[in-house]
Amino acid sequence: MGEGCKIIGYVRKSPGKESRQTRLRLLGSMVDKLMKASSVDMVFGSYSSSSDEPFVKRDTTRTTVIPRTAGNTQDFLQFLAAATCPITIVAIDFAGLTTNKPDLVKFLRDHKAVKSIVIDNIESLNEAYCLTREQILLDKAVLQLFDCRSAPVRRSLMP
Repeated sequence: MGEGCKIIGYVRKSPGKESRQTRLRLLGSMVDKLMKASSVDMVFGSYSSSSDEPFVKRDTTRTTVIPRTAGNTQDFLQFLAAATCPITIVAIDFAGLTTNKPDLVKFLRDHKAVKSIVIDNIESLNEAYCLTREQILLDKAVLQLFDCRSAPVRRSLMP
């Protein structure tokens, strides 16, 4: 990941019926995991968005602030747009970032500072992926990894 690279975590929770308190606790568990296991510099998060929702449409209205994050998805996009150093994004499983392949391609083309994406599937599948922007943009098999939504991975319940 290299010298001078910022490692940025991203968490999101799908829309659901749980209470605000439960939702914040689950998101907090994901933030803790990224801070401890992945040593991220900061985390951004979406209080409620689906995995296939385009990044630019997430958190467009005033959303609940997730404690210990640097902001929501819109703040994340602003951060990336202003970034002057290489960025690595870390998410817990592919759906924790996105399952919308065309939007991921657009996201990477719009945010050239993003040099790699790390997907942490250690707890659920005993696998982690470190994917370069070039791999995602040029290799259809790599991009296909993001088309993964079969059963939800319980990201917040992982130790």
